Amino acid sequence: MNADTDLYSVLGLSPDASDDEVTAAYYRQVRAHPPEKDQEGFQRVQRAFDVLRDPRSRREYDQERRTDPEVRLLISSGRQLIDAGDPGAVTPLKRALVRQPESVLVRDLFVQALMIAESHDEAEKQVRILIRTAPENPAFHGYLGDILQANGQVAAAEEPYREAIRLDDQSPQPVVRLARLLNSLDRADEAIQLLREAILRDGRVDFEDFLFFKTL
Repeated sequence: MNADTDLYSVLGLSPDASDDEVTAAYYRQVRAHPPEKDQEGFQRVQRAFDVLRDPRSRREYDQERRTDPEVRLLISSGRQLIDAGDPGAVTPLKRALVRQPESVLVRDLFVQALMIAESHDEAEKQVRILIRTAPENPAFHGYLGDILQANGQVAAAEEPYREAIRLDDQSPQPVVRLARLLNSLDRADEAIQLLREAILRDGRVDFEDFLFFKTL
């Protein structure tokens, strides 16, 4: 694994980093790769954080790092294609999933590839499997909200976004997604209130509130 594909390297961490170190590294990398200037870099950082912050998916990833070379190559190829926004990522990741159907990490990447390919029905099917497997992972609920919206089920996306926020009230992404959703449903007052509460949540205004202000 090279620095572009190894999730620990993406966050500038060693594999024995603590949970607090993972979170601190995430915010450092977001500052280095702000979404408005480096969307590709930000997405790479966000994906790494989504996997490493969840104990179950992190254990799964640690196992993947030690897996057979062919599957690692398929995962690496799929990640690079995802980072490039290429729907061709579906092919190597589907092959990897066939070889390791119990892998949460591979299925996670497969869902991301399906979303890029706009295969919404299959993406929804796969992400619901992820949620059943790892119900406490907020990223998977966020994926479901994105997929439902993309598939025209806009109002239905509210519940998974709220669940993502319930599971992780520190990540700005689900809050921003829900605020935008509420605004699209002509519920701008609720969206504004949600963002204001998020800004004031920790009693201070800092870099982490940037996305809230931008959306507001």
